[in-house]
Amino acid sequence: MLAAGRDGEVYANPEEFLPERWLDKSKETSSLPMIDFGSGPHRCLGEHLSMLEATMMLALLLRYFDWELVNGRSSLEQLQQNLLIYPSDKMPVRFRLRNWE
Repeated sequence: MLAAGRDGEVYANPEEFLPERWLDKSKETSSLPMIDFGSGPHRCLGEHLSMLEATMMLALLLRYFDWELVNGRSSLEQLQQNLLIYPSDKMPVRFRLRNWE
């Protein structure tokens, strides 16, 4: 599993974390899938715990912070599409701690 995403014949700079390699439309995309939690009988035992922790973290961010789009509604109007639909400007967000008084 460790070597799956680090094949120098498939990926340029395989030792670097470059998530944009899957978003770059100018390059021919690899047919190899991302194997985040594995599959089959050797699937990661911690997958459900990881998903639960991510859900809890998002819930805490939603509860304790006000969110504001840095570029306003333009982030929602200028979209690109790959496997998913996503904002062209990557939708930067500013967090402000909520005042609980």
